[in-house]
Amino acid sequence: MNHARFPLRWIALPLLAGVLMIAANSCGPVGDVIGDRDPPTPTSQPFSTATPGGKLSVWLITPTGQFSTPETPNPQTIGNPIGPAATATAAIATIQAATATAAAPPPVPYYQPNECPTPAAPAPPTRPETFNDYNVMIGRYLSSGGSPTVLEATLRNWGGITDKGGVVQADTDITGDGVLEVIVTLFNPMTYNAESILNAGQLLVYGCDAGGYRLLYATQFNPGIALPRLSRVGDMNADVKNELVFYTETCNASSCYKEAKILSWNAIVGVFEELNSGQIIAINGRIGIADLDADGILEMTAQINPPGTTTAGPPRSVLDTWDWNGLDYVLARREEEDA
Repeated sequence: MNHARFPLRWIALPLLAGVLMIAANSCGPVGDVIGDRDPPTPTSQPFSTATPGGKLSVWLITPTGQFSTPETPNPQTIGNPIGPAATATAAIATIQAATATAAAPPPVPYYQPNECPTPAAPAPPTRPETFNDYNVMIGRYLSSGGSPTVLEATLRNWGGITDKGGVVQADTDITGDGVLEVIVTLFNPMTYNAESILNAGQLLVYGCDAGGYRLLYATQFNPGIALPRLSRVGDMNADVKNELVFYTETCNASSCYKEAKILSWNAIVGVFEELNSGQIIAINGRIGIADLDADGILEMTAQINPPGTTTAGPPRSVLDTWDWNGLDYVLARREEEDA
């Protein structure tokens, strides 16, 4: 049997075609091969904390300026790391809080008389047995709603107020609370002598407090010191506050001495304080109040006329002027004049 012989190249060509078809079906187009590649494996970055995956905990100053009590940081707490910018913000908030605290107004006065009693028509007070009880009687009568007008008439009827002195004044606010205080000067009616040059007495100041009247100021009663005389109840130094100015007088065989005081209410401590830095004394002379330099502030003057002697002759008279320096009334000028 004769077999047909084929050339070798005829056998190789079909075999090569089959191999190419298998390769084409398994790989596909070139673009698909590039698109199906896996992304490159990223390079690991160094961790900012000592332990990979850990959290950073820091303490901050609270906005009020107080440090929180340090606690052990809890690694289980979920949070974000806080960088220098946040710490600076907290520090600025602390400074702002401290500045606001420093700029806050001072605390209000803890004592300021107010809350007056309701006006009423109580029975007239009973006359006290001793002069030391007069201030108590006056306070009780005013606290019961009694009228200052009726009080003045009562004291005049008892001899505490006469044509030579004594007053009940209730038309001025001298504590700055918007409520009028009651100022009383009265003689000791048990020792008053109309023929005497000087008669002892007392100055009393009452202010409203907790629905009643409280004694805010009183001069010390002394039988050898004359009744205090009011020189002014009003503003002296243009501080929009009313001052209380008065003087007392004592005499001996050759001279009489007047001593003046300028009182101003201190609402912080709840007392009247002297504005004069020293004793304002007039000897055989007068106490005066006037705006001598036309600056809107009142000055006080005190005449000093020492008694003369047979050997030295008449002395020179002196006029002291007391002026306001922003803190106190001080002796600003002393002028000598011929007698």
